[in-house]
Amino acid sequence: MTNKDFDKIYDELESLMKQSESVEQLREKVSKRYEDGPVLSDLRVNKRNTHIVRRPSIPTREQIGSYSGRYECFSKLISYVDYGVGNSSEYVDGHAEALKKYYAQAQSTPNDLTLIEARVNDEITKYNHLDKNNVYVKGYYDGLLYVYRALRKSKDLIVTDIYEKLRRGLGE
Repeated sequence: MTNKDFDKIYDELESLMKQSESVEQLREKVSKRYEDGPVLSDLRVNKRNTHIVRRPSIPTREQIGSYSGRYECFSKLISYVDYGVGNSSEYVDGHAEALKKYYAQAQSTPNDLTLIEARVNDEITKYNHLDKNNVYVKGYYDGLLYVYRALRKSKDLIVTDIYEKLRRGLGE
C-alpha cells in the first residue's frame, strides 16, 4: 500500500466519523423533541367541545435557575407555566385561578409552606369527587395538582441542595 491509499482510507474514516457525529446529534434533537412533547396521559378530551386540553408540566431545575430558599423556589415553579397553544381559555382560567389563590397564600406565610401544602391537599380531596366535565373545574383541579407538585418539588430541591452542601463540606 502506498501513502495515497492510506490517505484515502483515512479520509474515508474521517468522513464516517463526521457522519456518525451528525447522526448522534440528530438522535439528541429527536429525543429532546419527544421528551418536550405531550404525553398521552397529559391530554384530555372534553366531550362537549371536543378540543384537547394539555396539562402543563412542572419545570426542571435548569428552567427555574437559582433560588435562595423554598419560597423562592416554589414561586419560580409556580410562575413558569406553559399552557401551550390551543388550550381552552376556560381551562387556563381555572388553572390560573388555583395558582393565584395559593401563590397569594404562600406570600402571606413564606416561611411555612407546609400549611399551604395541607390546604391544597384538602382541596384536592374535595374536588376529587366533583364532576370534571366542566372545563373550568377541570382546569382548577389540575391547577391544584400543579400547586401540590410544585410544593413537593420545591421541598425536594431544597433537600437536595442541603445534601450537596453537606457532602461538599465533608469533602466527599
